[in-house]
Amino acid sequence: MSISKILSYAVLIVGLLAGFFLYDMNSDISNLLLENQASDPRELLVSSQKAAAVFDAVTPLYNLAIAVIIVLLGATVLSIFTGLVKNPSSLKNVLVGLVVFASIIGIAYGLAEGTETITRDGDVISVGTSKWVGTGLITFYILSILAIASTFISGIKKTIIR
Repeated sequence: MSISKILSYAVLIVGLLAGFFLYDMNSDISNLLLENQASDPRELLVSSQKAAAVFDAVTPLYNLAIAVIIVLLGATVLSIFTGLVKNPSSLKNVLVGLVVFASIIGIAYGLAEGTETITRDGDVISVGTSKWVGTGLITFYILSILAIASTFISGIKKTIIR
């Protein structure tokens, strides 16, 4: 049996499990809404007993999502290391990419500002957390600009060469 057939069956099984858990979660939450005469699931979160029932309804789908993420991360890391073992010369390119990515994050961290913020609920967001959120946003903006620029430059080069 080829790897593509195995992966197809694995995707089918995970999809069926997700569909079952989604159906189960929706029916459980619908039953909770009917039992408590609520129109919105947020109304159930007022009482800790009702909130526990909502969390119990959502937990299987959440656990499946975590399991899928862990499997995908493991498969990604495994394929990366397998590729590096097969082609050691690509290790230099990987290291250059990691250094460039770390440099972009460093630049974004230097540009980010952190301010202590109080949320509507009264929670306090620390200066450090605020600075890291800003770092993530600035990193996203830098990488987006680089991706758009490289696409644009590639298109211009193809136009000029033809």
